[in-house]
Amino acid sequence: MRAVLKPGSVFAFNVPVRFLDDADGHRPQDRYPPLLSEMRAIAERDYGWAPDDRAPRLPRQRLTRDSICRALVAAGYDVEQVADVTHQDSAASQRAWLSIPIFTRDRLARLPYEDRMRVLDKAYERLGPGQTEQARWVTFAARSSPQIIRS
Repeated sequence: MRAVLKPGSVFAFNVPVRFLDDADGHRPQDRYPPLLSEMRAIAERDYGWAPDDRAPRLPRQRLTRDSICRALVAAGYDVEQVADVTHQDSAASQRAWLSIPIFTRDRLARLPYEDRMRVLDKAYERLGPGQTEQARWVTFAARSSPQIIRS
C-alpha cells in the first residue's frame, strides 16, 4: 500500500470479527450464515459433494487486532483508529459476498466455481430475502508516515 499511497494518506480497511482471535487467543465460533448452510446441503444432495474428510491442515496463525496493528506500524503506518462496528447484513448482501470465488472455495472444497454459483442461486431462491442478521467487523485506519524526499 505504501507504493500507491501518498505520504500522510490514510489506509482504511475492515476485517470480519469471525476472522480474528480474541484477546485470549481463542477464535470465535465459526458461523455459517443460513445461506451458506443451505448451499452446503444443496451441494451434498444435488452434486454429490461431501465435506473434505482428509486430515485437517495445520492451523494457521490467526490474526488479532494487536497483530494487525503491529504489522501496520512495522510497515511505517501510524494506527489512528481501531473500532468495532455492527451492521445489519441482508441475504442479498451475503449472496453478493458468497459470489466472490475465495469466499466459497474452502467451504465447498473441490466443487467447481460454476457449480458453487448454481448452488448459491438455488439456496438464495429457496431461502428468499430472509431475515437480516448482525454482522460484526473491526475497522482499522492508519496514516502512512511522511517520507523525507532527498534530492
